[in-house]
Amino acid sequence: MGKARRNRVRVRDNADPLAAPSKPPSDPELAALREQKILPVLAELRNSDPRARATAANAIFGLLGDDKCRRLLLREQLLRLLLKESLADSNPEVRATGWDIIKSVAEKEDSGFCIHLYRQEILPAIEFAVGTLSETLESTEVPFERTTKAQQAIVWKIATSICSLLGALGEAQDDILEAITNNKNITNFVLSLLAREIIDADTLDECLSCAMTLTEDNPPLAEALASSPAFDLLTRLKNLDGSTSVLVCGVLHNVFAALEWNDNSPGKGGATDEILIRRLARTIQDYKPGNAANRTGEWVAPDEIASLALEILASIASGVQDTLTGGKLAGPSKGKGRGRGRGKPRGHRGAQEDEEMGDDVMDDDDDMPSDIDESDSEMDDDEMAEDMDLVTGADEEDSGIDDLPTLVSFLDKAFPQVLRLASPSSQSHPSPEIQVHAVSVLNNLSWSLACVEFAEGQSEGLFKVWAPHAKEIWDRVVNETLDSDTNDLDLATEVTSLAWAVAKALGGKLAIGEGQHQKFISLYQATKKMASTVENGQPAPTDTQDPFQSLGVKCIGALGQLARDPAPLPLNRDIGTFLLTTISFLPETAPAEVVEALNQVFDIYGDEELACDEVFWKDNFLKHLEEALPKTRKMLKGIHKNEPRLKELRDRAEEVVMNLERFVQYKKKHRPS
Repeated sequence: MGKARRNRVRVRDNADPLAAPSKPPSDPELAALREQKILPVLAELRNSDPRARATAANAIFGLLGDDKCRRLLLREQLLRLLLKESLADSNPEVRATGWDIIKSVAEKEDSGFCIHLYRQEILPAIEFAVGTLSETLESTEVPFERTTKAQQAIVWKIATSICSLLGALGEAQDDILEAITNNKNITNFVLSLLAREIIDADTLDECLSCAMTLTEDNPPLAEALASSPAFDLLTRLKNLDGSTSVLVCGVLHNVFAALEWNDNSPGKGGATDEILIRRLARTIQDYKPGNAANRTGEWVAPDEIASLALEILASIASGVQDTLTGGKLAGPSKGKGRGRGRGKPRGHRGAQEDEEMGDDVMDDDDDMPSDIDESDSEMDDDEMAEDMDLVTGADEEDSGIDDLPTLVSFLDKAFPQVLRLASPSSQSHPSPEIQVHAVSVLNNLSWSLACVEFAEGQSEGLFKVWAPHAKEIWDRVVNETLDSDTNDLDLATEVTSLAWAVAKALGGKLAIGEGQHQKFISLYQATKKMASTVENGQPAPTDTQDPFQSLGVKCIGALGQLARDPAPLPLNRDIGTFLLTTISFLPETAPAEVVEALNQVFDIYGDEELACDEVFWKDNFLKHLEEALPKTRKMLKGIHKNEPRLKELRDRAEEVVMNLERFVQYKKKHRPS
């Protein structure tokens, strides 16, 4: 048996890693910078004089903005020095600046730094620090409000840095988020800050930002927040003006989403996303591009505030689908009594019910039958309000969606403001990023509504409400963006996805201008030029991990939707020819685009009873599909089975190849005589 191999490097017991100097960099400029700035300030950070250490800590913080200095500081084991000495320094100013340094580095470096921090046992250091802070804030012997302004400033500075750091750590890795959630001392500290009536404004904003990160898709922490005193305070803070209220809305929305509080199952006090929409809509209504807010701090930029409000609205819009698929449209109306306190009575009947009862409504001059007792005709307040709505036609635009107060509020309050920012012709002239965010909100909302089977009777009222909004989106966002020939790939991708969703929801009710489909074909062809540019060694304008989220796939989806019955046959022929041409270009065509094109062909020409079946046979589409079969099989073999990133592509490609074989056989059997 061979001898066990000894470790190549042996570390002496109790060796101080900070005592061993690192090797100087080979670059002369960096070596000089290290000797002149880095080593002296690090030596001062270990000075026996507390004031010298405080000065050195502040100097180090000032060097972090320079990438070279920051990397040299980290190379000289700054993090070890902070964790081992500065965070436990007898001078509170050194401790505060030490946390500020770590927070600042975490903001400037990528997520790998936070993962490294976690492995260096930063959570125990945070737990110890928040314990000390909690004792100071909750002390009964010396109430915090009676301490000096300087002492309070240090406490808030440390708390702000720790909250920022927790948010960065939670965002870096799921395992770290789980570790933070399971540490009750840390989470209780965050919740206690949120529950304080008197708190530093910057600390509150950073704590809210931290909570927004930690509560996302995190039911345990969301439940803890909902059952804490912080929840009631946050529901009041959401109505304030300024950036803080937007952060509050972000936290509350994450709580509602994690706990599945929606119109089907409202939460504490009837809480749903409906209570957040007014504040978010007001924020983007007050958005003025280029104007700075009155207060100072991280959340000054109006673009950043508006972006956050739009991101929350986009998430709320996605959540509408969960409500719609949760049974609201499947059963009888439960609108009576819902949404009270919103300033108007609820419980109006749907359009179909109004139609059935219309003939039974008596005129004022009609005599009441004598066999009806007068007392039987007395109505309670709800019945009287319901009866008045029938007579006056109040809230006709909400008819059919009374059980969806979040959607009603969204369409009433947020939709006009979002549409304004998404429209290229808007007088607001938002930044490109804001416009993309606004289109994303409409995109999410449109897809939530596109998932509803509007052909079903129960959703007729919803379609009547949504159709005018969808047509307005098409005219003011889709048409105008396509007419502008935008070079913004992100915007084009969002708008094309939006067009796909709107076309899917409206179906034959969408009237498009002559030749408008050619703009999507041109946009698709532009993506091919972009791909060839990348192949020539130039960088791609964007990189998407999901091939089905590419602009090319979305162009195909939107075109396929426009070609469906009852589309005019010339339009159907143009789009059908485009789809088959795209498939025929294999292997040049991306597999995801082929998958989508084939699926669109199946949906368009799958029913031989439709008028477009004539196009399928007259233009000999079957022959082109038969020719595509060997190409698609070869395409499938080229998608690696064991590549996790390609699993969905592989699965969907397998399915579409199998369906193509069946589709060809089916069409052969149903060839018109």
